[in-house]
Amino acid sequence: MTVADQFQADYESEVWARTILLGSRPPRPDQRVEAYRILAASNPRGYGARLARALVGLRYADGDRAPIEVQLGRLEDACAAVELADPQDPGHGRLVTDVLGTYQRLLYSAGRRAEGLAIRARIASTPGGDRVSYALGLAEEGRHAEASEVLTEVPDGTGQHDIAWNRFALTAQLDMAGRTAEAVAVLDEVLGEDLGRMSAGTGSVATVFHESVWRAALLDRAGRESDAGAARREAMALLRRLAATGEPKNWCGAQYSIAGTLLSAMTWDTGHHDPGEPRPPYGADLMHWSPDLRAHYGENSGLAACGCVDPDRPPRPVPDPAGQDAPLAEAAVAHRRRAIRIGTYHLWRRGHQFLETALPAFDDSVTAARRWHASDDRAARPALVRALTERAVLLAAGHQFQEGLSSYEEAVRLIG
Repeated sequence: MTVADQFQADYESEVWARTILLGSRPPRPDQRVEAYRILAASNPRGYGARLARALVGLRYADGDRAPIEVQLGRLEDACAAVELADPQDPGHGRLVTDVLGTYQRLLYSAGRRAEGLAIRARIASTPGGDRVSYALGLAEEGRHAEASEVLTEVPDGTGQHDIAWNRFALTAQLDMAGRTAEAVAVLDEVLGEDLGRMSAGTGSVATVFHESVWRAALLDRAGRESDAGAARREAMALLRRLAATGEPKNWCGAQYSIAGTLLSAMTWDTGHHDPGEPRPPYGADLMHWSPDLRAHYGENSGLAACGCVDPDRPPRPVPDPAGQDAPLAEAAVAHRRRAIRIGTYHLWRRGHQFLETALPAFDDSVTAARRWHASDDRAARPALVRALTERAVLLAAGHQFQEGLSSYEEAVRLIG
C-alpha cells in the first residue's frame, strides 16, 4: 500500500468514526470503542480519555458474559488509553480513579491480588486519588502498620469514603498493629462526636452503645482495667435507656452495616488465617472488602451451609463446627468464630432480616461457652463474657433491647 493509499484509508476510517459518533442513533458499545480507537490513534490527547471510558463502558455492557480474561484485556487497554490522555485536563484525576478502580476490582475478583494492590497504590499516588482502598488492600495482606499510616494521612473531608468509616478502619488497624492506645484515642474522637449528635437528637443511641462496647474491649487490651469498667458502665446505661424507651428515631439501614463492622472489628482475634491467606480489613464495611475476600469470607465460614450466602434461600440447620466430641474449649472457640462471621455477613447482606439466621449462631456460642464455664469457671469465664457481650451487640442491632440488656448485664456481673 502506498503512502497515498494509507492516507486515504486513514481518512475514510476517521470519517466512519465521526459519523458513528455523531449519528442520529447512539452507537453500540463496541462501535463506540472502535470509533474512539481510530480517533485516538491520530489525536491521543484529545481522544485518549474518551477511549478509556468507552472501554470501561463496553466491559459493563457485556456484564459477565465475556470471559474474565477478555474483560481484563479490555481494561488493560483502557489503562493504556489513560496514559494517552492529557494529564492537565481537569477531569484527569477522576478518569484515573474510575478506570483503574474498575481494573483493580476485576483483578481482585480474578484472584490476582498482588496486581490489584499495585493498581490501588498507583491510584493512591494520583493527586486526590483514593488512598483508603489502598490502605484496606494493605490490611488484607496483614500489613496493618502500613495500613494505619496510610489511613492517618487521609485528610478529612476528601470524599474518600466517609470520615467516621475511615476512623473505624484506622482504629482497627492501629489495634491490630499493636498500637492499641492510639486506637483508643481515635475511637474516642468518633465517640465524642456521636455522643454530641445523640444528645442533639440527630444520632443513633444504639450506634453509640456499639462504639462504647468496642471502646471497653480496646481498653481491656490496653491493660486499662479501670477505664474499661467505666466504659462498660456507660454502655450499660445506654442499653438500659434503649430498653426503656427504644431508639428515638428510625435511622437508615446504615446502622446495620455499622453494627456489623464494629462487631467484627472488636472481635478480630476470632479470625483464623493460614499463612499467605488474605484477612478481612477489619473496621471497614464489607462493601469495601475486595470481592474475592468477601466471597471467601461467606463461603468458608459455615454461611453456605445455613443458607446465609443467598438471602432468598431458607435457612438450614448448621452442623456443629467443632464436632460432637470436640473439647469444650475448642467447641466454644469454633462456635464463637462462626457466630461472628454469620453476624458480620448478615448485618451487611440482609439488613433488618439478619436476626433470623444470625441469632441462633450467637445463642449456640453462648451455650458452648456455658458448657465450658460449667466445667472450668476460671479458664472459661472470659469466653462466656465475650459470648454474652457479642450476643448483646447483635440483639441491640436488631432492636431487641430488653433481651440484649439481659445478656449484657450477665456479662458485666461475671466480670465482677
